[in-house]
Amino acid sequence: MSIGALLPLASLAFNIGSKIFSSSSQPAPAASSATTAQPNLSPTLQSLFSGLGANNPSGDTESSAINHFMSDLMQELKRSSSGQSLPDALASLQQKLSSGTAGSSGDNLQRSLSALEEQLGMPQADLGSFISRFRDSLQQGSGQLLSARA
Repeated sequence: MSIGALLPLASLAFNIGSKIFSSSSQPAPAASSATTAQPNLSPTLQSLFSGLGANNPSGDTESSAINHFMSDLMQELKRSSSGQSLPDALASLQQKLSSGTAGSSGDNLQRSLSALEEQLGMPQADLGSFISRFRDSLQQGSGQLLSARA
């Protein structure tokens, strides 16, 4: 399956699927609609960021920041994937980062990851290490990552 086919599913799982699981059968009061909370992270992403040292990856602010970073990462993977599968696109990006050929998009993602790590109270890591951990978490829990869509 190509990354182009997986990215919309992942995006839906991150942004919409969590709303389905967290919504109640009763409509929310009108006063709380102005302060709508961000959707919860999938169990796979919670586990990934907890394993990387995030203090509270499921908090509203933290979830929003993680979703934003993951959206940026997925958009970059989609842009540079040329129809590759998600694991292959991650491996390709990781190789480009290690060889120094990722260019400005790699630099932008690294800055974004560094800002996210600071916001979440995580130890600083390079983007290549993050991608390696992300690939491992997908292989171990890909059903959890996309289960919100099912």
